[in-house]
Amino acid sequence: MFILAGDCNYLNTEFLSTDFGFHQLLTIATHGNNLIDKVFVSHPDIYQYNVISLLKTKHMAVILFPLDSGAMFTVLPRRRKVSVFDLRKPYIFKLRHAIGAYDWNLEFYDVENIDTMYSNFLSAMHSLIAFCIPKNTPTPALVIQTVTPLIKVLLNKRNRLCRRGKIEAANNVACKIDDIIVSIRSRRLINAAYGSTKDLWAQVKIKE
Repeated sequence: MFILAGDCNYLNTEFLSTDFGFHQLLTIATHGNNLIDKVFVSHPDIYQYNVISLLKTKHMAVILFPLDSGAMFTVLPRRRKVSVFDLRKPYIFKLRHAIGAYDWNLEFYDVENIDTMYSNFLSAMHSLIAFCIPKNTPTPALVIQTVTPLIKVLLNKRNRLCRRGKIEAANNVACKIDDIIVSIRSRRLINAAYGSTKDLWAQVKIKE
């Protein structure tokens, strides 16, 4: 089975059907009123697709999935927050001191099995790391600054339209969101331009 997909723009792709027997699945415009993203498959009877708006752009996303999966993929997965260790020097020094001061005889005393010793060592190290080094959840500062109550309302509206299959209306809302965000960022960067370099960099850096 073969799948050939991508942004073909205005490339003449008829030879893929006539010379190789591929079937082009998509019939919905993927950029404005143009069908430039295409999916060619050798077995069209086992696939289905959905065209949705993922980003604030006129370019749509195409999701291909098995015909019998029952999936529609109109609801985007929720973002997952990831915690990371704060590896600044004070915490590293604290961990080094804790490792040196720890009584390792407690883990290895009267233990003859190497697997048990290794398991005890890992358990002790995890406990020391958790005690000495805090975790942070990085947050993009620029995203927090630009997602205003109005944008949240529009994002929810766009998602509802996507779930109902009203792609063109959702696309119009996405463009409106993009214009608002560009306007907010432009005003903030203009204001920061009259300040120090530190103020300007604070507008775009990732705050942890």
